[in-house]
Amino acid sequence: MKKILLIFTICTIFLSCQNTFFSKEDTEAHTVSVKEEKSPVENAETDDSEEDNQTEDDSCEQDETDEVDSPPEPVPEPEPAPIPKVREWTVVVYMAADNNLEPSAIDDINELEAADFDSDIVTVLVLVDRASGYDASNGDWTDTRLLKIAHDENGKNTTIVSPRIDCEELGLIAASQTELDMANKSVLSGVLTFSRRAYPAEKTALIMWGHGTGWRSSENSVCPASDKAFAVDDTTGTYLSLPKFASGIAAGMGGKKLDFCGFDTCFGICFESMYEIKSCAALAAGTSGVVPADGWDYEQLLNTFFASDKSANNFAECASEQYKKQYSGYKYACFSIVSLSEMENLFSLFDDFSISVASKITGSSIQESALSILKNQTAGYSVASYPSDYYLDVYDMTLKMSDLFPSVFNKGAAVRDALSQAIIYSWNADGSATSRRSLGVFFNKYYAAGIAYASYDPLYIHGSRESDQTKFVINSTGYVPSQTDSGSLLDVLFKSFN
Repeated sequence: MKKILLIFTICTIFLSCQNTFFSKEDTEAHTVSVKEEKSPVENAETDDSEEDNQTEDDSCEQDETDEVDSPPEPVPEPEPAPIPKVREWTVVVYMAADNNLEPSAIDDINELEAADFDSDIVTVLVLVDRASGYDASNGDWTDTRLLKIAHDENGKNTTIVSPRIDCEELGLIAASQTELDMANKSVLSGVLTFSRRAYPAEKTALIMWGHGTGWRSSENSVCPASDKAFAVDDTTGTYLSLPKFASGIAAGMGGKKLDFCGFDTCFGICFESMYEIKSCAALAAGTSGVVPADGWDYEQLLNTFFASDKSANNFAECASEQYKKQYSGYKYACFSIVSLSEMENLFSLFDDFSISVASKITGSSIQESALSILKNQTAGYSVASYPSDYYLDVYDMTLKMSDLFPSVFNKGAAVRDALSQAIIYSWNADGSATSRRSLGVFFNKYYAAGIAYASYDPLYIHGSRESDQTKFVINSTGYVPSQTDSGSLLDVLFKSFN
């Protein structure tokens, strides 16, 4: 027994002394080993000392009696915006009435409201800019407003019942007043963009409403703004040129074509304007001449259109019928429907015909004969006062020049054939509808009856490099005057042979 106790005592002493013989390295290694073998709880406690904002709930060995925070309530995702219903048509009326046509604008809005149609099938939007001093009705506001046309159960009257609507693209808020420049192409593109977003449709129509003068463009033109192009705005003293008109449509439609483009303006259907928008729309309709102050009858137009099959052709036909019904007793009234895809071919044939006629005018005598026929015997379009732009009727001009120069007859006939393809319907109050397809082309500006200006606006001169020129002027080498007097038809008709 004593031996056993002695052995135990010796072993104990040996183990106690062994620690004294560890090297420094062994001690450090042992210490590191101990640190690395800490339990998960010890690690969590260490982390707590380093990050005060971490709670004991992070511990892997949390006591089951500890209180656990409830997970946060899930935040519901916002409901997606409803997708607008696709209707058959959206019609945008671009009503530039910041001028002396303001009373007619109020009248035409009431005609639209008198029409009885389902706005879920055909939605009509009117962007209208009013003037000051011409009409005091409906609160006499003078700013720019976007209306969604609503049916007025009381029929046509003088009170506008259609609600104003917001338009983010134009910065319009229904409850506030905003003045827009209707002659700015971004306003045109903005309302078209809005119409496609908020009121998507299978087909889109644009109706240009207001003053119109055909080809007129830049600020450098000899006539004042009130005599130029479209969308004349008295407040800003501006207008919408043909090139800007076309680019505004293209931007607003996002590369798509309008199904119908109507012109409730004077001189809307001229060669220059139709050629400019040939890539922007499928069909166009309007007059080559002057529109009486009452303009289109929108109540009849919408009522007859809504009762039809609602095709683009039918829209154009209904526009023509309302115009014919209103102005059959107006001597110079005319109306044409244009298939714009045919304009390129018509342009090419007309330019070729024009250079052929020009080649026959080699002296002052034949020049005088040709000028006399074009001024006095050829159908044309102009206003009754002076100064006035004068437009020749393309169909009649080719006939008269073919009679004077028989060698160009075939080329003239080709132009008339192409014209019948481009002008798919034409009505003239003088009874010539069966023989003539109404389309005007600019001839010259008259400052008195039969007396033309001696020179042309640089914007109508090929090669002048003026900004904002129409495509018709840029591309024509046979008809429009040229910067180098290259022998186009208008060059030789107005040059001096002395």
